[in-house]
Amino acid sequence: MNKLSIELPECDGMLLPRVQPFLTDPGQRLRTIRDSTLDPTAVLLTTYPKSGTHWVWEIICMLLEGKSEYIPQSREAYYLEGLSDSDLQEVNQSKKRALSTHLPYRWLPKRHVQNGGKIVHVIRNPKDVAVSLYYHLKSGGFVKEMDIWDFVKQRFISKEPRLYGGWFEYEKEFAVRSDKVYSLHYERLNKNPTTEIRKLAEYLRVNISDDFLRDVSEKCSFQNLKEADKTIKADGMLKKMVQKAGRTGVPEIYRKGKSGTWKEHFTVAENEQLDQYIAEVMQDVHLDINFE
Repeated sequence: MNKLSIELPECDGMLLPRVQPFLTDPGQRLRTIRDSTLDPTAVLLTTYPKSGTHWVWEIICMLLEGKSEYIPQSREAYYLEGLSDSDLQEVNQSKKRALSTHLPYRWLPKRHVQNGGKIVHVIRNPKDVAVSLYYHLKSGGFVKEMDIWDFVKQRFISKEPRLYGGWFEYEKEFAVRSDKVYSLHYERLNKNPTTEIRKLAEYLRVNISDDFLRDVSEKCSFQNLKEADKTIKADGMLKKMVQKAGRTGVPEIYRKGKSGTWKEHFTVAENEQLDQYIAEVMQDVHLDINFE
């Protein structure tokens, strides 16, 4: 089987994204993030890659700002792993701002956790995560001559080091600490956006009107966010991060944004193999997810 056409830093049993801060000393970078101090009003968004990160980040930003308007910065401008030390210090001091990370629970800023800071965690069906991650890496030129099932076997359900330790270990770690985070399910948000956004607003202690709720839901629809990413987000942070890491291909952020697209990619036999794997590794974990 062909491997990813990119070398990724590795630390603590995890493959880490190829962003500049991880290329010299990934262990030190992890410790810097864990030991950093966030503003008490900051909201930390935690997601496994391709679980609705940009979508929910935009929703949180609108709720915190009290405006159904896109901010000009992209999510990458508040992505803890990708920022320089000086930029990390600056965003950590941002008030009423949503910060974003894909790091597992054990590497989250510990003072924020200990002090009861707001943490929003998004969970998505791992089958759709696998499909979305494959196309995300493929669009950036990181996957070449590898079909999707080979990718799943190599980088999703194998025992080899996986991105951020793999979806299953990542979510098991958050499940154990579910009392410390607000869990938001991708599929529920997709199906009933206004209901789920209202619940999120309550967790964030933000009072919203029905009109504002509808505006946020509309502005944060997939198609509107995809268009805003092309026309309003002007900082080019993702491209800069890719270039600093010595790459040229910029991966696509918005593809389909739907639930259940895995059914178009896996055969019956492949899906049965996935179901068996999920049943084995998640048998003692309850995530309230429909894995079908």
